[in-house]
Amino acid sequence: MLVTDARIAAIKRNIELKKEPTISAFVMCEKEARWHLNDPCHAPDEWYVPLRYVDNEAHQKAKKCLHDDANNAYKMALIYRLTGDEKYGLAAVKLINGWATTVQSFSDKDDSRLAFSYHMPAMIFAADLLRDSPLFPKPDQDRFGSFLKEKGLAMTTMNDPAHNNGVDWGLLFYLSTALYLHDETMVHTALDRYKTDIDEQIKPDGILSSEITRNNSTGDAGYWYTNFALMPLTICTELFRIHGIDLYDYVSPKGGGLHKAYDKIADLMENPASYPFGTLYKSKLPHSLDQTFYAGYFEILNTRWPNREISTVLAGRRPWDPDHSLPATTLAYGDLKVPDGSATPVAE
Repeated sequence: MLVTDARIAAIKRNIELKKEPTISAFVMCEKEARWHLNDPCHAPDEWYVPLRYVDNEAHQKAKKCLHDDANNAYKMALIYRLTGDEKYGLAAVKLINGWATTVQSFSDKDDSRLAFSYHMPAMIFAADLLRDSPLFPKPDQDRFGSFLKEKGLAMTTMNDPAHNNGVDWGLLFYLSTALYLHDETMVHTALDRYKTDIDEQIKPDGILSSEITRNNSTGDAGYWYTNFALMPLTICTELFRIHGIDLYDYVSPKGGGLHKAYDKIADLMENPASYPFGTLYKSKLPHSLDQTFYAGYFEILNTRWPNREISTVLAGRRPWDPDHSLPATTLAYGDLKVPDGSATPVAE
């Protein structure tokens, strides 16, 4: 689905050669997986997350259970695939099965759907990494698939009316579910939505108009929101590529595209005075990037489109470990060029 067998082999090879940035990322990921090895599943009976901008403390507390379990499941599944140590695989399976059997009801109020959309993909990627393992037998796989299809999909924010990062995270959850279920009809629905999102969100100059002034924000906050939207869009683009649909250089009818947005991000980092919305201080950019590492998608895009400014940022802040959907991005993607798919470019 995402971390292919060819990518696993490439990561292993770099670990054996103690090649950076892979080896440092592996050491960190293995340490965290070992630290959480005996953690219980934290799935609640009822899923509900308050609004962040009304009660941030309650919001963070409510979603922490899925944030922790999904990210830990993914890291342990990845370490299991890289080392063959079954204790990590079993620990990941315990968390996946726990969510598939424990949650009885889902609220669609406040931030419940958004938080589920941006944290559950990591658990789906964990389940995919374990799919061929005897540690995750087919009944368990099917039960998790049923959980996603019958309960989880109602949580997606993909079809919300606002074309902003919430829709992007919902699209990522929907697409990862579609691929886990091998549902081609869902994949094509996600593809149509992806094209619409690119068309509505990214201007021909690469600016994400719905993020740059979110919540009346200017300057660094708008830059942060832009990264928060490009993270799920990048992961979706990579998922499509692995599935045989290359959208990396796709340009929408209105002239927007992921490549243009990435170039704009890099340009603003190098020339903050060109920022058209408020004041962007270069001295503050590291904070905008480092806060929970929402720019981890750089690891994916910079391998495809190398950029001097982005490369400098990556080198100074690795290993990247995003909170949402795809932790340990440096381990899986840092400077790794892997021929793990034969995708057909999608015409403009």
